[in-house]
Amino acid sequence: MPSKGWEEFVDSGSLNAGKIDEYGTFCASWTPSVAQPLWNFERNESDRIQAKWIWIGMRACQFSILWNFFEGGAGVFFGLKARQLSLTAFGVQSLIEIISSSLVLFRFNLDALGGAKVYKRERYGSRAIGVCLILLAILAAVSAMLRLNGHMRPGTSKYGVIVAGISASMMALLWRLKAKAGKILKSSVIASDAKCSLMCMCLGLLVVASSALYKLDSTTWWADSVCAIILAAFFIRDGVTIVHNTYQQDFAGGCG
Repeated sequence: MPSKGWEEFVDSGSLNAGKIDEYGTFCASWTPSVAQPLWNFERNESDRIQAKWIWIGMRACQFSILWNFFEGGAGVFFGLKARQLSLTAFGVQSLIEIISSSLVLFRFNLDALGGAKVYKRERYGSRAIGVCLILLAILAAVSAMLRLNGHMRPGTSKYGVIVAGISASMMALLWRLKAKAGKILKSSVIASDAKCSLMCMCLGLLVVASSALYKLDSTTWWADSVCAIILAAFFIRDGVTIVHNTYQQDFAGGCG
């Protein structure tokens, strides 16, 4: 989709909503003017706000993909250079975030085809991203267990800490944008992807905090691994909940 301001985005197409009578589902979507929309809305303020947040959500995912290519490459490079497993795993995890954000874009780009499948796109998209979140958490937990088993100390590489710190800041911004877009649009797909960004942010902060703590007290070498395992457990729970909800008959595609 060509890059344009959100006002042009609104005016170039029709805002739609998927409504499944049996469940009362509401999911916002956008259909280009070249396609025949299923449900047309007047250009009132509410519709424009929804279209604006579809645009913001999609741009956040596009930036997330580009950023994670950079972050993943930098994390793996500096992690291998410093022989720091946590930073290397942090870089590899960026691949899962790329897949998650790509699924969001795929879900909304399918709206250009029109049709009454918005509900199914939310269901299957949320399920796939829930699996991504579980994989992301499992990778973090396995990495932490390996560090504990090998009595590996947290890395104190200056470049590694800088990469992790910048990444945590960017993921915090993307998490906020995606979470708000998911809430306004009642889109489980974007809301689920926001959780992946949240976990990446937490892992980045953990790398920075554990490096600083280790410099102050070398006996705390185990702290980052233990915290990573606990963090992973919470996100595995969230991922399982997302996947489980998509199999429920009353799944409404919302953020609740």
